[in-house]
Amino acid sequence: MSDSRTNQPVDLAEVLLRSADPFFFVDDAGIIRAWNFGAELLLGWTRDEALGAEVSIVLPEIPAGAASEEEPEESPHDSVVAENFQTVFKAKDGHRVPVKITVTLIRDENGVLLGSAVNARNVAREKALEQELRWRIGEMEMLDNVARAVQSTLDIQRVLRIILTAFTAGSGLGFNRAILFLVSGSLLEARLGIGSSNWEEAGRMWPRVADKPDLQSVIDFVLAEDDSTPSVVHEIARDWRIPLEEAENPLIICIREKRSLIWPDSGDPGGSVAEKLRSPTFAAVPLLHGGRAIGAVLADNVVTGRPIDEHAVRLLRLMAGSAASAISNARLFEEVTRHAQNLEKASEQIKEQQDLLLQSRHFASLGRIVAAINHEVQGPLVPIGGFARALRREVADDSPQAEKLDFIIREVARLENVVKGVASLAEVPLPTLHPVLLSALVEKVYTVVRADAGARGVILDSDIPPDVPPPHIDHDQWYQALLVLVSRAVEVTPNGGTVSTSVRVENGRYVLRVSDSGPGIPQNQISKVFGPFFSTQPSLDAAGLNVVAEIVRRHFGRVSVQSSATGTTIAVDFPMADELHRLVEKQRADESNEDRIGLLDPLTQEVLSSASRVNGN
Repeated sequence: MSDSRTNQPVDLAEVLLRSADPFFFVDDAGIIRAWNFGAELLLGWTRDEALGAEVSIVLPEIPAGAASEEEPEESPHDSVVAENFQTVFKAKDGHRVPVKITVTLIRDENGVLLGSAVNARNVAREKALEQELRWRIGEMEMLDNVARAVQSTLDIQRVLRIILTAFTAGSGLGFNRAILFLVSGSLLEARLGIGSSNWEEAGRMWPRVADKPDLQSVIDFVLAEDDSTPSVVHEIARDWRIPLEEAENPLIICIREKRSLIWPDSGDPGGSVAEKLRSPTFAAVPLLHGGRAIGAVLADNVVTGRPIDEHAVRLLRLMAGSAASAISNARLFEEVTRHAQNLEKASEQIKEQQDLLLQSRHFASLGRIVAAINHEVQGPLVPIGGFARALRREVADDSPQAEKLDFIIREVARLENVVKGVASLAEVPLPTLHPVLLSALVEKVYTVVRADAGARGVILDSDIPPDVPPPHIDHDQWYQALLVLVSRAVEVTPNGGTVSTSVRVENGRYVLRVSDSGPGIPQNQISKVFGPFFSTQPSLDAAGLNVVAEIVRRHFGRVSVQSSATGTTIAVDFPMADELHRLVEKQRADESNEDRIGLLDPLTQEVLSSASRVNGN
């Protein structure tokens, strides 16, 4: 080789010795015979110190047949052997240097081995980058696992458990404990805490997840566990609420300034959070969604005492970003579900009010119709029946007229019963309210039905606590309603069954329940129970339950039915005394105004007119 400027030969040995690429030569006895500038830079030994020393000072052993990361280079000469593999050199100061080396066996022209030429390349930076890449891949896989786990549910509690499991699992961020806070109104509230607070708890939990191959397996295990098991972190998180105006609290600083904190470096006047945690060090990161802080995560290593560095906080911050999005989605779903339920409930209430309004109008019209029919039909029946019975007393039993009179008397009685049944559909008048002792009213009804119940083998039971105050109701109307309910229950209850009546005060209203152990009402017929002429038993008074519903309505109450194959419970609830008095008086005033105005719907007017024409009025 020559210098192009002077055309003078260049000393290759001198070039090699001054090169910054590490190179040294070892003779066949393992003694260093050449050592260049690059080797001195890499390992710290000067040329004078290295020459004549055994190669073991830098390379304890070059493994025979060591596995190479690359295929051996092809040599143009059979006398040259090249191998590439990674190993570690010892530097003069004792630290270890990862390198990739090429070893070439040098022989003379006769093939006698002279030694080995070693070219080295520092791969410490490559190793660091490789390790960093592994970490990054691991972080991405972890975030992907958490993202897929939280996307599998919209249940807020499961989302919170998944997130905190990712914070505390060894295959996750590996913190000993984590507590998640959410902003609620003017407070920052702890919603959930997970992790071990001492070696005893760690000894119970950590071995159970040690065999789980990845984070997803740990999450699945935790979700399947009972989350009600008591622990120190549960007790710490319970009822932990921090006012947002507590300006110097690290958690409030964290969400207000939207930045991560490591305590004690972050400052905590009075150590309020550290004292609550009973931990000297903790980290806090905000949960940010849409640029808004919705909460914070608190984490520590109270058991292991492992320091919390910026790398750990960076991971915590990354995980918190995914967590905030998942929590916001779950809370949005929870809110939408709640609104949907409220809308469904409101829709049901509107339908119920519409039904009540239609029923009310039906009863108002029906009441006027029935009153007219009752007046026009019942009037002639009374004298007809009276005259027929009087004539029958004067006629001998064997007279031909006796049979005809008996027929008239029977038909008049039948028509009177029909009129009586129809009359029961008339509009129930507004109640006259007085205090009524319900236990006495129930006993009065039981006295009437006791003989029938005994004949059927039905047991009558009542449950009315003495501390239930007497309601203000219309005694006669409620006697009629209760008699219908109990009689119906007795008739459908089989031999050996029980009919029970109970009274309670629930949510500021009286609730009266009549239960039987009969066969129940088909589900598709429950909505028709209180309609006109409904009955599941031909022998039952078809109009009775309809009248019960009207009596309850006049007391501003509600009726509900629960039925199964083992029995039926009809529940009636109505207001307490003061409220009921107010409502009844208001209704009385409204109806009085209506009567003065003379409002009659067209159907009622037509029926009344027809009834009058039939009777020649």
